[in-house]
Amino acid sequence: MKSVLILNGYTRNSLAITRSLGKLNFKVDLFSKKEYSSKEDRFNRKFASKFVNNVFLFAKDKKLETLIDTLQKGNYDYLFAGGTADSLFISENKELLGKYVKVVAEDFDKMLRVHDKTISNSELRSIGIPVPETFEVKSLQSLKTELPPFNPPYILKFSDSYASKGLEVFDGHKADLYSHFLNNYQEQYLPIIQQKIEGDLFDSTCFAVNGEPMGILCQKRILTAWINGGGGIINRTISSPEIRRYTEQILKHYNWNGHLEIDWIHNKMENTFYFLEMNPKYWGTTQLTIDAGYNFPFWSTKLLDGSDIEKCEEYKIGITYRWVDDELATLIWNRYGVIKGLKFWTLFFLRFLNPKIHTNMYLFSDPRPFIGLLTKMAMRIFNDKKKKIALLLKTKNV
Repeated sequence: MKSVLILNGYTRNSLAITRSLGKLNFKVDLFSKKEYSSKEDRFNRKFASKFVNNVFLFAKDKKLETLIDTLQKGNYDYLFAGGTADSLFISENKELLGKYVKVVAEDFDKMLRVHDKTISNSELRSIGIPVPETFEVKSLQSLKTELPPFNPPYILKFSDSYASKGLEVFDGHKADLYSHFLNNYQEQYLPIIQQKIEGDLFDSTCFAVNGEPMGILCQKRILTAWINGGGGIINRTISSPEIRRYTEQILKHYNWNGHLEIDWIHNKMENTFYFLEMNPKYWGTTQLTIDAGYNFPFWSTKLLDGSDIEKCEEYKIGITYRWVDDELATLIWNRYGVIKGLKFWTLFFLRFLNPKIHTNMYLFSDPRPFIGLLTKMAMRIFNDKKKKIALLLKTKNV
């Protein structure tokens, strides 16, 4: 039996890898950071997937040291990561970690070129991929005299950000850009300014060997984490020759090996897809990719073993996958009007009646992770209400 260690193992990215390989009789262990309390660690372990054998914890300042010790003792075959930060981490330390295990990550120089938005925007624009107009801010003072050549609204995001962290929409006047930056950003860490394109969001998830595409899947985000943006929490597989063509071009440009996810937006005015960013990691919607016919985590093990991977251009079109806990969180914590809210809640319940829509509930085969997620959400709602009541009582007693 072959064995796998997965970093950041409690994310939905990692859960898809766990189930994919666990069903194929791989031994799966997780490697995760210690929480603030041992009680929370026990909770996470209690609600881990049935395919998880062991969970190893590390202190924040001893990650690499503990990982090497775990690899030495565990005799693992493959090392996976379930998110951007950990994918970059195992790639950066690939040479060292490779002494003990086969590391599922591209070489670090390629990872950085793909991950850094300033670099990837420039590279892809040079090979003819449509990229939104982008302006790099040299310094805070430079904004007094040098402004973007295109008009607001703008998307402000950091070159090395991921999971939409730090992303902001600026829809004020161009003349107010300097004061906005001065009040909200630090000189040593400034975001890039990008043209805001209105349109639907799409992804291509893909796998390549030496730049040759082995499988490319296209999907549309039906519902996102912020209602109007963010990661997909309901996605549907589609066919898009244009996205596929651009994705093939990108994979060949980087001579890419392994898995990669690419974000796109469809400009309705121009009827054109624009590149947004790339993620050299296993993505949040990996389970949809697997359900549609592409078991990329298993392909990763075959790639590292030097086994042949058969090129496959066909996948299941029209599959819809919903992450119910994320959908609930989006509906509960986003603010919107009564009519729009009623529409979203009605659709939430109606989707349960559609047998063609897959969910992350796995009630009969692997329910613990979903039950754990719902329990955490209920606890968060309870604690929020408790804080509000305590604040109200304190205010009345003043």
